[in-house]
Amino acid sequence: MLFTLAVIFAVIVTALLIKYLSREDDGEQSEEEREITFSQHAILRMNERDIEPERILRVLEEGRKVEITNYNRMKIMDDEITVILEKKLANFEVITVYWNSGDRETPP
Repeated sequence: MLFTLAVIFAVIVTALLIKYLSREDDGEQSEEEREITFSQHAILRMNERDIEPERILRVLEEGRKVEITNYNRMKIMDDEITVILEKKLANFEVITVYWNSGDRETPP
């Protein structure tokens, strides 16, 4: 029963997140609310793992699998890359990124 409630909650939160990220500008959101920032750790990992910022933004827009993790964080994935994103007060911040191939140091 608890597991079912947790799954339902995760689905609802995921749907709201996807709706929020894909919502068109209707005048209700300020520029800061739509902003995606990158933590220093994420920038270091992107450089180390040769992952471009444009690739990260594409994963955030088109990612197929979304998981809610701890501390207001979300794991958004496509076939190649995983992005850990954290909801801040007025924006979202990319915490880290890595290749799904298991080798987090080089692209597949």
